Amino acid sequence: MGDRLPPQLRGGQEKQEPERREDPVQDFWRQEIIQRQHEAYRRRIAEQRAEDEADLASLSPQARAAELQRREAKREHEVQEAAWRNAEREAAWAKDEAEQKSKRDAAAKQQAQAQVEREVRREQWQHQRQAREAQERAAQAQREADAAAAQLARDREELARYEHDPHQEMSEPARER
Repeated sequence: MGDRLPPQLRGGQEKQEPERREDPVQDFWRQEIIQRQHEAYRRRIAEQRAEDEADLASLSPQARAAELQRREAKREHEVQEAAWRNAEREAAWAKDEAEQKSKRDAAAKQQAQAQVEREVRREQWQHQRQAREAQERAAQAQREADAAAAQLARDREELARYEHDPHQEMSEPARER
């Protein structure tokens, strides 16, 4: 039975493939979302810089440089927060994907185990059926042998009576036998 088990039930005797994403459509949409977020962020930064230039045109060069530096630091902080959120989202996606893969693997293992159990039950049923048929054939052969032995005993009795009393008529079947 051990050699009929699928590889995942034989203790991992199959060649392990490197882990890869299962769903190319899901990967595409992940990348599309990230790309759209980056594009929106770049547009927002460009708009903010243009607004900053217009807002700060009336300030002195030193005040203007300090304010631009403060605003850039603020934007950099926002970028770091966005990167952190993206990393958290990717981690959540990866965790979800791992859970889904784990569920799929468990379901596949369960299906394989059920298939093996069905195959074992089918083979047991076949062996039982063959054993019953063999018993039936043996019983039929025994009945036929018993019937032949009984007929032989009757024929011997009739022959013995005939030999004892030759004037008695022997039955037609006994004569033929």
